[in-house]
Amino acid sequence: MTNLRAIRESHHLTQRELSKHIGCSSSVYSRYEIGTRVIPWEMLVRIADFYQVSVDYLLGHTSVDQIVLSEFEVKLVEASRFSDERAREDALYILEHYRKQ
Repeated sequence: MTNLRAIRESHHLTQRELSKHIGCSSSVYSRYEIGTRVIPWEMLVRIADFYQVSVDYLLGHTSVDQIVLSEFEVKLVEASRFSDERAREDALYILEHYRKQ
């Protein structure tokens, strides 16, 4: 992974410290960093959430390490975290419907 080691080091964390935060062994995390083990999607999201960066940044698809959201977008994200799956699906359906108009 292109940015895994760089971002960990920029936060002054060891592999062991980070692995405790994200819930995996340090040996598994080490393999993620050197690219000998594929990171499961759920773990990739967990790492991105920990650092508050995008998954694209971790994968090296973008050099932008911070996502800037409008106040409205932040409210949408916060509301979705406290909603059940059905409510999130309904909200997404409505937004996609209006986008097509």
